[in-house]
Amino acid sequence: MTLSVWLVLVNLKSRRLANQRELAEAVGVREATLAHHLNTMDAEGLITRRRDIANRQMHIVEMTDAGGRVRSSPRRRGRLRHTCARCARRARTL
Repeated sequence: MTLSVWLVLVNLKSRRLANQRELAEAVGVREATLAHHLNTMDAEGLITRRRDIANRQMHIVEMTDAGGRVRSSPRRRGRLRHTCARCARRARTL
């Protein structure tokens, strides 16, 4: 699981519903990049997307039960901590 995917799941856990623009801003990626991640996450059953009734140009993103289980998996959290620590070490050397 990538850091961006993890951050999407964490944000959806706290909000339950969000539009793609809000998620992209919260995760710190461009909307096009987020759309790529969301396509994969949707195919894996981690999230669902639907059009916003009030603004048909927007997609509402919601985490599924499967997404909640992946987000809370201790094994995945351990891998993510390892990845984040490695990124932090690289950043300090730049």
